[in-house]
Order: sequence, then structure tokens, then C-alpha cells
Amino acid sequence: MKSKKLFFTLFVAVFMAAALLFLFVGNVANVYASQTQETINWNMKDVWQNKTSRDVPAFATYDAMIECAPRAGFTALGFYDYEYPELLTGDVYEGSKVVNNSYYAFYDEYKELMELMKQSPTGVTVRNFKKGLTEYVERRGRSVTFTSVMSKGTADLTQCIFAFAAQKPVVMFLDGFRYVMHHEEVANRDTITYYTEEDVKHAVLVYGHILFTYDYTTRREYYLVNSGYRGNVMMPKDSFLDVDDAYIIDKTLFCRVWVKKSPSSWTGIFYATVAATVSVSYLSFISPTSSSKMSSSEISPTVLPSFTAMARCCCDFCSVLNRREIFSSGEV
Repeated sequence: MKSKKLFFTLFVAVFMAAALLFLFVGNVANVYASQTQETINWNMKDVWQNKTSRDVPAFATYDAMIECAPRAGFTALGFYDYEYPELLTGDVYEGSKVVNNSYYAFYDEYKELMELMKQSPTGVTVRNFKKGLTEYVERRGRSVTFTSVMSKGTADLTQCIFAFAAQKPVVMFLDGFRYVMHHEEVANRDTITYYTEEDVKHAVLVYGHILFTYDYTTRREYYLVNSGYRGNVMMPKDSFLDVDDAYIIDKTLFCRVWVKKSPSSWTGIFYATVAATVSVSYLSFISPTSSSKMSSSEISPTVLPSFTAMARCCCDFCSVLNRREIFSSGEV
């Protein structure tokens, strides 16, 4: 009887451990994946590509896969740092060209993001990925939104292409994939070397899509991704690709209104999120001398109606000008 109880206890423990690992992205994986090669001879080749206007930084080239989730989030930060330089302390781009592919140059911020995502030896959950990236961005006076592109059990390609055209990357959480290690074209012959990872939890940041058509009949379709440990590569959209979850990562835009209590004292900053419908979706107050949020009760009740009215006016002004940037408005 005791042996049966012991067996049952061990079975439950193993089952629970397996279930826990299943929740994590970036569990320990074999980075030396199986390798295959394909050769395609052709008379005519057509290439159609849709991607963000600038490449994402190739953070984490030739490194461990275990930290793939914070790498994907950090790559998104690097991509948006082009427009919002307060996200990272150093320069990622010069013009639209990536000039810094080393996350070590931003290690303090990278370490902060890892901690916020609760990076563990088994990886990061999707929930903690979103919570960690959100908190990191909010500490810098910004916001981030996640819009699912999942449809019928995989990432919807049409939604992804629209996102790339709108300069928005997509984070994908994978259960299996392969990527192109080498793609060579010589004399009407394409030689493609693939590395395959099956039954592996992984996260990548996707910034484009490319389609090769050979002689009108043979097609090879890929996502352009930051792999998290092999730099920027092509990831085939084929039977090996197993997408568990996928989200557009988008920065949320703000209008700023300063509230002045007296001629010499600024009491706070009002942030009104500008949604796609150009409306105030929520209110928050932040001290101008610290990153800590203030409650609405700390703002004089007499100014709140005018405060909100000015925010809506500011949002309308943003809409009229069709500009996507921070505006500072006058006193209340």
C-alpha cells in the first residue's frame, strides 16, 4: 500500500512539474538544433516583402536561448527607442540604420526588464512578459498595448502584415519552429539551410514577412524575426511553426497637460491616453519631480473639470494635426 502511495505521489509531482514548465516561454532548449538543407532550381524567381521600414536591432546574437522573452521585449524597446529615446539610455539607430546590436550596451535596463518579467531558470510566462514590459515602459512615462493576432490556433498573417506596414512589431510565443541559418543564390539555384527546434518554448519579435515564388508554382514563405539568440533571421511559415500566442506590441500615445497650483508650484502632469478614436481613455497623475503616481485627490477638485476639458481639447488638436507625439498644453 505504501509503495502505491509513493508511486502516486511521484506521478503527481512529475505531472505538476511538467505542467509548470509548459507555462513558461524560453525553457532550456537545444540551441544546436537538427540541420537540413534544401535546393531549389528555378528559371524565374519573384520576391514579395512587407516589413517595418527599419530593421529591429539584432540583440542577443549567438547567445543562450533561456532569456528569449526579455530579449524579445528588449528588442521591441530598441525598435521604439527610434521614436522615443527615453526608453533606453544609449543610441540604437543612426537615422534608420541600426548602429548598436549589443544589449550589453544597455545592460542596466536589460537587467531591469528581466527582473520585471520575473525571469527564472525555466523562462518567463506570457503573463509576466506583458506585465514586465508594461511596467518598464510606464516607469518612463509611456504606455504599451498588446493586441492579439491569433486566429484559428495560429498567428493571422493578414493582421501581422497590416501591423508591419503600420511600423508595429509582433511578439510570438512558440512551441516549435525552424529558422534559416544560411540562404545562398548561385546561378538560378537557391540553397537553404534550416535549423529545426521542435517541442521548444521560445519567444521571438517579428518585424516582417517575405514570400519567394519560383516559376509561379513553388512558394517559400518566411517571417523576419529577431530569433533571441541567433540574431535576425528568416523563420519559415510552415508545418514546423507552432505559434502558441502572438500580440502586436504598440506604444500608447499621450497628451500632456501641466496643472499649476500657484505661479511657482507645478502640482503634476496629466496624461490622457489617445486611443484610435481620439478620446480620453483613462486619467493618471504623475509628480513632475518623481516617477510615483499621484491620486486624483491630490489635484484640486476645482480644476478637474477644466483639466479633463483641456485634455479633450488637446486630443482634438492632435487629431486635427494628425501628429503622433507628446503635446504640452498651458495652465489650468
